[in-house]
Amino acid sequence: MKQHYVGLLLLLGLLAAGETRNAVAQDQKFTCQAYGGSFVLDGLDFKALAESDSKITREKFGSLDANTRKQACDSRKFWRLIQAGKADPCDFLVGGHYHWLPDMFASGDEQSKLIDAQLDAMNKREASAQKLPPLKYKTR
Repeated sequence: MKQHYVGLLLLLGLLAAGETRNAVAQDQKFTCQAYGGSFVLDGLDFKALAESDSKITREKFGSLDANTRKQACDSRKFWRLIQAGKADPCDFLVGGHYHWLPDMFASGDEQSKLIDAQLDAMNKREASAQKLPPLKYKTR
C-alpha cells in the first residue's frame, strides 16, 4: 500500500515541477535584454505594438527573428525612457544605445510624444553646442 502512495506522490511532484518550468520559460519569453538592464514586456507594450505599423502581437512576439525582437525590445525600453523624461538626446541618433524604430510605437499619442521628444532632444543638442567655445586649429 505504501508503494502506491510513494508512486502517486512522486508522480504529482514531477507534474508540479513540470508546470513550474513551463511558467518560468513562458515568463522569460517576454523578457527583454536592453541597454540599462532587462525588463519584461507588459500588456501596455503589446497593446502599443499591436496598434503600431509593426502589428506585433503577444502571440507573434515569440516567433520573431532575433533582430526584430531586439528592435521591439529597444523601442519599448526607449518609450519608457521618453515617458519618464529620461531619454538622452544622443539616443535619438542612429548608433545610440537603442536601435528603435518608429514602426514599433503606437500610432497617435505615442508617435506624437516621440516626435516631441525628438524635437526637444534636437533643441538640447543645439543649445549645448552653442555653449561650447569655438574650436581653435593650429597651423604649422
